[in-house]
Amino acid sequence: MDYIFLVITIVLVLIGAIMTIFLAILARKTKYIPTVLLGTFFGVFTIVFSLTLPTFWIPYGEQLLAEFFLNSSVVLLFLMFPLLILAFEGMRGRFFSPLTTFYISFTTFAISFLVFMQPWGSYWGDYMYYGTTTEAFDIVFALYAFSAIIIVLARLVEFIRGEGSERDKRMTIIALIGFLVAMGGGVGIFLLGIPIPNLDYLFVVSGLVVIASIYMKYPHSFFLSNTRISAIMLINSENKIPYLTIGEERGVDAQLAAAGLGGIMMLLQEILGSERPPTELFHKDKGILLEHDMKYNLTGVIVADQVNEVLRRPLKYAVSLFVKQFKDEITHEWTGDVSVFHVFEYDLRRIFKFALGEIKP
Repeated sequence: MDYIFLVITIVLVLIGAIMTIFLAILARKTKYIPTVLLGTFFGVFTIVFSLTLPTFWIPYGEQLLAEFFLNSSVVLLFLMFPLLILAFEGMRGRFFSPLTTFYISFTTFAISFLVFMQPWGSYWGDYMYYGTTTEAFDIVFALYAFSAIIIVLARLVEFIRGEGSERDKRMTIIALIGFLVAMGGGVGIFLLGIPIPNLDYLFVVSGLVVIASIYMKYPHSFFLSNTRISAIMLINSENKIPYLTIGEERGVDAQLAAAGLGGIMMLLQEILGSERPPTELFHKDKGILLEHDMKYNLTGVIVADQVNEVLRRPLKYAVSLFVKQFKDEITHEWTGDVSVFHVFEYDLRRIFKFALGEIKP
């Protein structure tokens, strides 16, 4: 039994580490905060089960040392779930929703409970030092984990039902089915009391791995459906010429839009007496998100059905990356030839893959 427990724990650590690495790579390419949160969740998950590994070799005489590792893992176990909830709420465009507030409050209660109630009832094992949790702790943790599962399920259903024809809902449905199957296995093992420690966690994390894997491949399937992006533009804010445009607004229309947008920004600056141009504009059912690099006269623009602040950090990253790649072209005497910037479309689509989906160039 102890050896099976050890193997399962090592597998959990490896799964968590692999997912953390892949999500970190994706987050580095997009600067999308929900990806950062999801990667951090798996990172904390890895630490949680890594902390239990020393208990397999700590002798019975070192109870205080064993309790330190076990208690630390339990505290982090409770702290990692809010990261998961924040990630899903961020995909909806609002990190701190009522659900987030509820879950953070629940987390505070659970950790306070741990302070006054020792989670470990007894210690056991032929070749290891591990604790059997108390019934009170099991009840609190079951409610806590079940709440997270319900929230994730609700958000997956919302992504499936959400409007937006460009969303690949089939992949979200597969993620939901995989998650339900894994959760069913984990809950069944817990309720049946199958005496293989951490086997239920293995089922649960496998469901989350299914979601995360599909998310990494098809991130737009989990993006807020009513934040449909019409166009992304990189504009010379001095002469109002678009360096690059993707989406619906192209060709002559893009040039007119850039010129009009530049005029509006100048007018608003004069009216407001501001040294910097606006960062958001609204008109009827459209919203415009703007990010400026005043030094290089560059403005990044996103035209969408709904202004989503989650888009700002990726837009800022796109602007800085464009400057880094084309600094010489935009700082010297530019001839007006925009074809040199067309290669950046690949980078722009890669950065905004979580929102653009399969929009054709």
